[in-house]
Amino acid sequence: MQKVGMSFEGIAREKMFAKGRYWDVKQYAILLSDWENGIRGSNYPGTGERRVTNVSYM
Repeated sequence: MQKVGMSFEGIAREKMFAKGRYWDVKQYAILLSDWENGIRGSNYPGTGERRVTNVSYM
């Protein structure tokens, strides 16, 4: 997941129950602006560059 620009957010321990047991779930995220700009744009981790933008909350 990180290869395509997503950031590792954490692990939700014993989040999912399947096959008779509980499983940990790894959680990843990507900003909408990063997704819209494409994974190979300036925000792609492989370039060594990160663009900082202003964010407003509603």
